[in-house]
Amino acid sequence: MTVFVTSGEWIVKPGQDEAFIAAWTAAREPDPPLRGVVTPPRLLHDLRTPGRYVSFAEFDSLEAIEEFRSRPDFGALMGAIREHLETMQVFTFEQVVAP
Repeated sequence: MTVFVTSGEWIVKPGQDEAFIAAWTAAREPDPPLRGVVTPPRLLHDLRTPGRYVSFAEFDSLEAIEEFRSRPDFGALMGAIREHLETMQVFTFEQVVAP
């Protein structure tokens, strides 16, 4: 099975970590739930760079990713996250080597 991964790099404004994490967590669990998720979204904090976070989630298809990104509530969810950020980058990957 081919796995597709969404990933983000989030640089949080100083002092905004808790608010960012709360907004990101709310976006992680939308209603209705995400379809096609293989591994639920995860958020990692870079221990060497304050305010730097990386996220990823695995999906079973590109269509499931596009469905998530085209949800009516996606803009509002991302807006709530963006207000706490200096910068962000979002990526979509296809797995080419499996464990």
